[in-house]
Parts: sequence; C-alpha cells; structure tokens
Amino acid sequence: MLEITVCEVTVAKAAFRGLVVGTVLFTQLSSDPYSDVSIFMDLSYGQLSASSTMNHNWHVHNYPISTETDNDKGGCLSTGGHWNPYNIDTTGSVYTVNCGPDMATKNFFTDTTSWLSGMIGRSLVIHGPNQAGPRIACGACLFRTLGFLVGCQEHVSHVLLNGLNCLL
Repeated sequence: MLEITVCEVTVAKAAFRGLVVGTVLFTQLSSDPYSDVSIFMDLSYGQLSASSTMNHNWHVHNYPISTETDNDKGGCLSTGGHWNPYNIDTTGSVYTVNCGPDMATKNFFTDTTSWLSGMIGRSLVIHGPNQAGPRIACGACLFRTLGFLVGCQEHVSHVLLNGLNCLL
C-alpha cells in the first residue's frame, strides 16, 4: 500500500500593482519555523513601453506600507530599512531580479536564513536597476492561507515548487 505524506504549509503573498505588477509567494512548512522559505516571483513592468532593466535589488523591509502606493512620489518610504535580524550578507545575486516589459520574470528562490512568520506584516520592496537606486515598488507581505503539500517529508527543509501548484 502506498503511503502519501501531507504537510501543512504557511503561504504569504506580496502583490504589486504599480510600475511593477505581479505577485511574490512565500511558503514554509508550518510545523518547522526553521525550515527553508520558498519564494516564487512572477513580476513584470506595468507598462509595455518600459525598457528592460537588470539587477533590481529586492528586500523584505521592516514596516508595512502605509497609505501610499508605488506610484506616489517617494513611494514606499514608510517601509523603513531592510529587515535583516541576523545581519546576513544580501549582496549576492539571489536578491536581484531582471525585468522586461516583453516577458514576465519568473524566479524561484530558497531562503535558508529567514522565517515566514517574521516576514508577515512587513513589506517587500524592489529597488531601481543596476543594484542601486530608489524604491520603485512595494507590496505588503500578508498571510494568505494555510495549504497542504502532498508528497513532502516533515522536517526536510525544502518546499518543492510542484507543491505551489496545489496552493494557487
């Protein structure tokens, strides 16, 4: 007899509706706050006339967005600095995104240094191109749902991308 393992996962979502449009989904095993956080990004520019750009740094920031939107001048300033409780070096390529109006940017990352319950209620901020520049987009990191991942193993610190298909 085939035994099927089902694990509960926590899912959070940041939505973007301004200069950058799309979503970022975060998942983590609910039973293990030290398990890896899986991050699936599906982003693009909101205007087809925008030029392709590269190396947009992105970070979880300390505070939720206030009433401003990403289209406001100086938008996303209410989010404060980077949320980085362990002072992890985030200068690597995992924390950059390339954007083009002609194609959606889809990326999948595994973050081994964060915990999802600490991200919920904060914000995700995307900065300008070439690893510099102002904040060009922000979205609130909100709890979305508890989901279930079929075929997983408890306490294995990786949530598979195939499991996301069951949650969408």
